[in-house]
Amino acid sequence: MRFFSASMLAVLISTANLSVYAQLIPESRYRELPKASIGYDGNWWVSAEPQERDGYFSGAADCLTWAAHAGRAFWGSSATFTVAEVTAEVTKYYRDHPADRKLSVIEVWRNLGPQIGKGTPQAKGGEIYTNPHGYFDGTWYREAAEAERFGFLEGYIGCLRSYLKDSDETYSLPIHEYDDKIWDYISAHPTSYRQAIADILRDFRDRPKLN
Repeated sequence: MRFFSASMLAVLISTANLSVYAQLIPESRYRELPKASIGYDGNWWVSAEPQERDGYFSGAADCLTWAAHAGRAFWGSSATFTVAEVTAEVTKYYRDHPADRKLSVIEVWRNLGPQIGKGTPQAKGGEIYTNPHGYFDGTWYREAAEAERFGFLEGYIGCLRSYLKDSDETYSLPIHEYDDKIWDYISAHPTSYRQAIADILRDFRDRPKLN
């Protein structure tokens, strides 16, 4: 079970692996390009696999915390909540409000922030990560299912496009290509198992074209 502070400034987790059935991305999606966060809305959410949703939540949270530096006011709560709780609340919202499926996942997640985690005991426990990007490193990436990795990249890059618009960190290749590049990099560099996925991804950002 993974625990996240709604302020996203501290992360409380247990590193138990949630993957029961490995979920793959169909080849028909291999050419999908990254989108801004607004592109990941309710219609996308209801069609995505559970592990892709989990990955999206993780990637967006990682970016909002360590790249965009979103504070407590962004979420409206400092309660601790689980991945399962936030995905369940977002899913329930889209189910109960079909007319709002054009709202982005992050917008719905943000609106629901104050109520998510109310059912979670707010006791101390798990591991506390104070280092940038927490446990989203090479080890996590190699253990995650393909759908979860794909979702992580969707969430992270989507957040960069939406909340760091002046950033020089842009990505224009298909998401699957970044997944392949990161996987190959980790395989070739044993020390990268402790390197943040965000830092590895940055090495593959768009480069200025030379004249």
